[in-house]
Amino acid sequence: MRVSVRLMLFALTSAIVGLCAARSSAQVSYGGTPPSTWANLQLPLQVLEVPPIDVAAQAAQRNERRPGEPLYYGVVVPLALSAEETGVWEMLPGGDLVWRLALRSPGALSLSAAFSAFQVPPGAQLFVHAGNGARTLGAYIDANANLDGSFAFEPLAGDEIVIEYLEPAGAAFHGRLVLGELVHDFKGVFSLLSGGGQPSPGIAPAAACEIDVNCPQGAGWQNQKRAVVRLLSNGALCTGAMINNTSATKTQYLMTAFHCGNMNNAIIYFNYERPSCNSGSPPIQTVSGTTQKAGNKTYDYRLVQVTPTIPAAYNHYLLGWNRTTTAPSNTVCIHHPSGDVKKISFDNHAPTLYYQYWRILQWDLGVTEPGSSGSPLMNPSGQFIGQLYGGSSYCATPFDDIYGRLNLAWAKVKPYLDPTNSGVTSIGGFDP
Repeated sequence: MRVSVRLMLFALTSAIVGLCAARSSAQVSYGGTPPSTWANLQLPLQVLEVPPIDVAAQAAQRNERRPGEPLYYGVVVPLALSAEETGVWEMLPGGDLVWRLALRSPGALSLSAAFSAFQVPPGAQLFVHAGNGARTLGAYIDANANLDGSFAFEPLAGDEIVIEYLEPAGAAFHGRLVLGELVHDFKGVFSLLSGGGQPSPGIAPAAACEIDVNCPQGAGWQNQKRAVVRLLSNGALCTGAMINNTSATKTQYLMTAFHCGNMNNAIIYFNYERPSCNSGSPPIQTVSGTTQKAGNKTYDYRLVQVTPTIPAAYNHYLLGWNRTTTAPSNTVCIHHPSGDVKKISFDNHAPTLYYQYWRILQWDLGVTEPGSSGSPLMNPSGQFIGQLYGGSSYCATPFDDIYGRLNLAWAKVKPYLDPTNSGVTSIGGFDP
């Protein structure tokens, strides 16, 4: 992909904030401010502009609900940009090094990116901010890197982002930064992230028949809801669930659908829900990065381990599970339809076995939608029995959704969910 380059100067302003510990209001980060706000930088900022995205074509392709497909909100643009070959390096009087680069994708409603290599020394800091300086993410440090040395950050509104890296004098080694991809948002996902479920013209909220998880109908599911997470990965929105194992080791396993794509650099949103029934705005509490443990396209499951430590303030929960083929008397699903705040759906009847799936013949309250993919189907005991593959349910026709079955995934997920070789067919949830 050709990237055209143009140079321009930015007058950047930002409020000075003190160095702080990881915050519960955003992706895990470590405070501080970008060098451009306090250093007397002399070199102009380099801006890389990617070719225009055909938004109309993308929207037309992605607007139809298809079983086995997530809800796409963005286009992934491959980059492969090394900090050694692009951007601007500048040495400060004390010997610290600063690297800066701006990325612009005309027409994007938000932008996010992933580093295929994020290998930085202790003391180094990375900041990302919108081109207009409205919001800053970071500092991100060596602890933010995934096990494979990659790293991704959450979306920022607008069609331009600025990345700034500060490496202290005398660092143990010179950092290696390679930008692997950019996600051009053509639907307006950021308005959902920041607006408490208020959509932009490009993205629809959940349908009117969906039920907020904190409405009275969800009162008996307040532990289980804490396990359900919203996923942004590969330009798509999905749902997943944290899941328990027999050793009660607090291992951070997450189950979702295989068709939601590689979760390696997924942004994982915890507690993305209104605090009251149809009222209030959700917090933004995220971590990034997983390692896959097991997955299968035929049975449409993907089990991953969340690599960063989930902050205690997120108060997450691990679902119990049941791997039998005995159909429960009724089922419940907690999910993020259309990427909206957390909802809950009820089927008051037993699901049926349908090839390799559980089949919901008709929802009694709520339905599922694009964005619900990967969400957990639970029995009356709140145990996970499968993850959403897809279906055709809508408010007016709440029929025919299908879920993968844990029992068919068991041969591959057993080493992780039953590491003690207990042989049990079900376990309860766990509050870490």
